[in-house]
Amino acid sequence: IAILVLGVPGYAQTGENAQNCRSRLEKANLANEMGNYPAALLRFDSCLISCSTAIPGIDINAGKARAFNGLHQYPEAIAAAETALQLAHNKCPAALTERAIANFFLHKPAEAKTDYTKLEAWSSKAKDPKEKALILAGMARVNWLNDDLPLALRQIEQAISLDPVNPAFNLLSGDINAAKGQFPEAM
Repeated sequence: IAILVLGVPGYAQTGENAQNCRSRLEKANLANEMGNYPAALLRFDSCLISCSTAIPGIDINAGKARAFNGLHQYPEAIAAAETALQLAHNKCPAALTERAIANFFLHKPAEAKTDYTKLEAWSSKAKDPKEKALILAGMARVNWLNDDLPLALRQIEQAISLDPVNPAFNLLSGDINAAKGQFPEAM
């Protein structure tokens, strides 16, 4: 009977399955970081199907929102971001970042600004350095895409100073420097 209960959605999964789900989530996020958005979406969908109790839908839907933004599917990005925000009781900086980016590209500046203002408020209140770094990196992405490169560079440099081991921050720094035409710094 115990084996049947473990396989029923809504019950705790085995430690091995939870670890496998985390590994798949990490691979999906890496696909996003590398710009392989179709692969990221497939991996996130796989996580939603088979990892419903091992990984919060917050992280999965925020990741899907990023992948949809990368594919220029902005209404889908907003829907995924809003699902993550709903699950997180409106406390998911990654989802808020993706919704701001989608609104920016959908030419909805008021909505994008509202989300960005919330990110600024969260950044100023964040006590944990890694959390603050993630929020700053999200703000840097929004500003990079909005062509405010000096501000984006300051924000990502601050994020790197708070969490120097996160490789995604260095990738973003390189992208921003390249956009500024500063190719030696981008390397």
